This record gives sequence, C-alpha cells and structure tokens, in this order.
Amino acid sequence: MEERKVFLNGFLEKAEHLSSEGKTPMFLAVEGQAAGIIAVADTLKENSKEAVGALQRMGLEVVMLTGDNERTARAIANQIGIDRVFAEVLPEMKAEEVKRLQAEGKKVGMVGDGINDAPALAQANVGIAIGTGRM
Repeated sequence: MEERKVFLNGFLEKAEHLSSEGKTPMFLAVEGQAAGIIAVADTLKENSKEAVGALQRMGLEVVMLTGDNERTARAIANQIGIDRVFAEVLPEMKAEEVKRLQAEGKKVGMVGDGINDAPALAQANVGIAIGTGRM
C-alpha cells in the first residue's frame, strides 16, 4: 500500500486489533483508495494447548518459529502457552534460527508443514514433517 501511495485511513488501527487476535489482515484498495480490510486466520487444533503443556511438563521448551507477523504470532503463542516466538522469519532463514538454538546448546526438534521448512527440518536434531497446518 505504501508503494502505491494508498493511505489506510483508519484501517491500520483495525488491522492491529485483528492481528492481536491472531488474524492476518490484508488491505483492499479500489482505484488507489483504501476500501476495506480482510482478515484470515488458521484455526488451532482443539488439543494444541494441552499438547504444548504436556511438552512443557516434560521439561521441554516449546518455541514458535513462523513467517507470520509478530503480532499475529504472539497472539497465537499466547493462546497455547508458548513464551518464546521467532516471527517474520523468511523461509530461507528458518534453518539459521534452528542453528542459533543449537548454538545455545539445545537439541532441536522441528515440526514443519511445507517445502519451505525442509532446510530447517534437515538442520534440526529431529525433523518432523506433517501434512496439515497450525498446531
């Protein structure tokens, strides 16, 4: 929108609110004028919070590594009890983030659902590829 010099005229505040709910806002413009906002969201599986809690009770640190924007990622993480979040990570940088965790002395188990996760899955000590999205 900035590149096209479209002023968001109040839509920015609504977008921030939607992001805080874990939704990803997209702006709509018609003939160079802001016309609306659409928000999309992945749904969490009903047992996600319970699964994260079980891992944490086992002494494991659960970390979210995602390409989602910071606000959306933190909203999702808060819903399921994840404290450490790496957001806005480009696909090619996910393996680098895994390396950083390993440099902290951690053994990393990575769960990924797409081709963009393949390098990070290979870098992890244990890589788990799944066929569906969100936790």
